[in-house]
Amino acid sequence: MSRTIDERKAPKMLDIPDFRHTTKEKAVQLVSMFDRVDPSVAKAVLEQYPQFANILLDSAKNWKENVGKALEEGGKVSQETRGA
Repeated sequence: MSRTIDERKAPKMLDIPDFRHTTKEKAVQLVSMFDRVDPSVAKAVLEQYPQFANILLDSAKNWKENVGKALEEGGKVSQETRGA
């Protein structure tokens, strides 16, 4: 598969003027497109937005907490169902 998203197309696809306006949601959206992103785009993101890695790390932590809570709640429901 050829990489079709270059440095000019990526901000347009994310609906931002440039990479400095990247939010947590836009960062995750960009990562999901990495299989189609030109390597120069990834480099440009890191150069223009140094907090990119921190945003992704925060997103992963939030996801982990939410999954943990969901599993905990699911376990409680299972125990209640077996006890009934």
